[in-house]
Amino acid sequence: MLVGHFAPALGLRAVSDRVPLWALILGTQAVDVLFFVLVLAGVEGAALDPDAHPRLVVTAGVWSHSLAMTAVYFAACLGGGALLGRWREGALVGVAVASHWLADLIVHVPDLPVTLEQSSAVGLGLWRLPWAATALEVGLVAGGALWLSRSYPAGPARRRLAIVAGALILLQLASDLVVPAPDSDALLAPMAWAIYGATTAAAWWAERPLSAAPRAPDPTPRG
Repeated sequence: MLVGHFAPALGLRAVSDRVPLWALILGTQAVDVLFFVLVLAGVEGAALDPDAHPRLVVTAGVWSHSLAMTAVYFAACLGGGALLGRWREGALVGVAVASHWLADLIVHVPDLPVTLEQSSAVGLGLWRLPWAATALEVGLVAGGALWLSRSYPAGPARRRLAIVAGALILLQLASDLVVPAPDSDALLAPMAWAIYGATTAAAWWAERPLSAAPRAPDPTPRG
C-alpha cells in the first residue's frame, strides 16, 4: 500500500488536534522507512518483479512488518509519550504506526509475519486485483481528506489540504499506471524515502497557515 497508509493519519487528525498532521503522516510511514533501511543492510529482504501483481513481496520482514513488532512499536510510542507527560499524544502516534500493518494486511499477499517467524506470514492479497487496490487507496485518501477538511476553517487551510490530497491521488495513479516500478532495492529505497519525505513536508505545508488548532481545542486535560 502507498497513499492509502495516510488515511489513518487524516482520520486521527480529524478527531484530535494533539498531534500535527505531519507527525501522524510520518508515523504511518515509519515501518516502511525502517524496512528499506533493513533491506539495504541485508537484514530484511524483498522480491521485486515490475511485471507481476504484486510487484513487491516481502521475503524477510519480521523486524519491520510483523504484528509482534508492531505491538512493540505501539508500546514504545505510548511509553515515550508517557515519559514526556503526553501519553495521549504518544497513543495517537502509536495508532498511526500500528495502522500500517492493518492497512498492508488488506493488499499484501501472505508476506506479513504475525510472529517473529516469516513462516507465520498472512495477507489478504488485494494487490492481485490492481484496479481494486488502486480504487481502495484513492478512496481512502479522498474520504480521509474530506473528513479532516470539515475540521478546518474555510479558506487557505482547506484549499491546501485539497491540493495535498489531490497530489497523493495523482501519486497513486502514477505509481500504478504510469511510472515503471524499479527493479532493484538500490533504486526502490531512495525513491521510497523521497516520497515519504515529500509527503511529510506536504502535510506540514497543509497545516502551516493554521497557527493554532484547526478545530475546537480538545477539552480533555493533558498529562
